[in-house]
Amino acid sequence: MLLLSASACKNPEGQKNFETEPSVSMYETIENVLETKVEQADVVAPVILAPTEKRIAFGESIRYKEGVTVSDDSGEAIELHIDSEGVDPNHPGEYMVLYWAEDSAGNRSEVSCKVIIEKPREASEEEVRELAEEILHTLESEELPVEEQLQGIYRFCHDQIRYVGDAERTTELQAAYEGMYYRVGDCYTIFATAKYLMDYLGIENFSVSRKSDTAMHFWSLIHLEQGWYHMDCTPQTGGFECFLRTDSEVEEYGALVRKNPDYYTSDEPDAPSRATKSLH
Repeated sequence: MLLLSASACKNPEGQKNFETEPSVSMYETIENVLETKVEQADVVAPVILAPTEKRIAFGESIRYKEGVTVSDDSGEAIELHIDSEGVDPNHPGEYMVLYWAEDSAGNRSEVSCKVIIEKPREASEEEVRELAEEILHTLESEELPVEEQLQGIYRFCHDQIRYVGDAERTTELQAAYEGMYYRVGDCYTIFATAKYLMDYLGIENFSVSRKSDTAMHFWSLIHLEQGWYHMDCTPQTGGFECFLRTDSEVEEYGALVRKNPDYYTSDEPDAPSRATKSLH
């Protein structure tokens, strides 16, 4: 509340009156208030400090907030927002990420960062063999019966390799390396990883594929005492696990769930005949 300074005087009739003109002190008070309001107005946007480029090894998690800070001259806690919708971590390439922040006064700032997901490096046969030895040692597979060895390989490939629909096609050796090291890939990556581990343990297997106009698929036939069985470590719709399955079992799954009775039909001319006795 402003107190106006005024001096008392008498009008011609001798009555007291007040000056209608405010004194100098009133103008000074109003001017101080206006200056204070101008000083308090927040027109400064938050400051975002972020790298202009992030290089990420294929298969690694992207830590978007690492090395990024946001501050504001008001001292308030400012939330950092990240728009990474265009980034596909499953495919090497260059992507743009947007960082933005806004303070309570509506001041907004934006900073962009280029995210580069590098291609998987090529591995030597020795590196792949060392990875296989490490994984099989963890699974304690060396001294187990064949079916238990297969169970360990199946669980590793099915559960530990993150499936993506269209990984870059490579050699079997490189695909096995990517499955064991990066643990991400498509059905070919998962198939090649399982095959390498089975070959290392000396488990007899035969590679098959479905060739069609729409999509290819890769899996293995496994030889046991009872005969040959299908083993596909790629996760399947409906929770079906293609572990040591007969033709009739995979045909039933294809017809009922995939709406395609030939889902596991291979045109490999030398593929061995499968056993008819179910192991489930």
